[in-house]
Amino acid sequence: MQISFLSRIFAQISIHMKKTVYFSFILFCCASLKAQPPIYKENAVKYDGITEVRTYHLYNKKENPACNLHINFFFPEMYVNHAERLNRLQSAFVRNFYGGEYAHLSPQKATKAYAKNYEDRYKAAFEKSDIYKEEIRQAIENEKDKNEYAFLYGFEKTMRNTILFNSGNIISQVVNVYEYTGGAHGSSYAKGFVLDMDTGSEITYDDTFIEDREEYLSALLLTYLMDARGCNDRDELFDAGFTFDILRPTANFVATGEGITFIYNPYELGVYILGVVEIVVPYYDLVLFMKPEGKLFRWARNHHQGSRIVYYDLFKYGTEKEIAGLIVSKLPPGYEYDPYKIAPTNDFYMNEEGITFFYDEGVNVLLRYPEINNFIKISWEKLTVGEYWELPVSPTNLPKD
Repeated sequence: MQISFLSRIFAQISIHMKKTVYFSFILFCCASLKAQPPIYKENAVKYDGITEVRTYHLYNKKENPACNLHINFFFPEMYVNHAERLNRLQSAFVRNFYGGEYAHLSPQKATKAYAKNYEDRYKAAFEKSDIYKEEIRQAIENEKDKNEYAFLYGFEKTMRNTILFNSGNIISQVVNVYEYTGGAHGSSYAKGFVLDMDTGSEITYDDTFIEDREEYLSALLLTYLMDARGCNDRDELFDAGFTFDILRPTANFVATGEGITFIYNPYELGVYILGVVEIVVPYYDLVLFMKPEGKLFRWARNHHQGSRIVYYDLFKYGTEKEIAGLIVSKLPPGYEYDPYKIAPTNDFYMNEEGITFFYDEGVNVLLRYPEINNFIKISWEKLTVGEYWELPVSPTNLPKD
């Protein structure tokens, strides 16, 4: 159903004329829509940093190949009035950066222990086995340059972490690692972590997203990737070096105040030259697929959405597939659509007839109130008398021209 520009104007006039309707409705069923504080305060955490640089030449001779380690590690150094939580946070940061075997150590001790272990493993690989000595012996015997294959024994590793978000009892950080262990080129990867400051535990994909929603998230990620790369179709993505069949959601992500960044490491989506690929998706498009009990849903709904009406304000939890089926049944004849993209969204408009969802190419689908009676939180009889649909909505909930 198309809503004209004049209809929107009349709807806005109606909104301003019926304040008593707003009041009765809010008392009836809108306690969850009360305006939330515009922002969360920054976490009362002070950070410190450690830099560790270590170089060791084989057999401790400067003319020999070496391993080079460079560490930049930032960690919580103080948490005001929360000494016990500080210990949990530090342990989580150490575990995320160095690995679980170092989580019981302080950041300083963990750094020293990791650096020593890196050097010891290098020695074990090339000194204790005498591999390098044998290489030199054969080179001299065959009258070749003993440094011809030196690059195979020159190792390098760079590690750093970056705090991306520190607010609302959530900390997001990304750990970047570059490592060269001989060969044509080194390897890089990034790992995102979202920490719950109340518990010190990691907020995972399973904590955040509803089960069996991967196909919808895949379509969403593909849309944002094409937008970010300026591509109009899959062929253009292929030409740019992407080789995936399905862009599956990854558990490697970070969260900020505006949305979630999904991180794909080299070779996960395409050729090596693509490097680390990040796909940023705002909470507006993710909130429909997030678990209402999850901490990031509360952030997305209360912090980012404010008082804006979203799908879960109207519909019961777990109704998405039924509503999607109704939407598909009402699509125009001959309309070609991706079944993964035809899902209920937060792009809708309410009036006295029902709820209209908006899709690409100007396609609007009206679901009338009697049709969705079993899936909504309030009886359709009350909806039709105007108590619900005339609640003020943000401009993004109005139909598009």
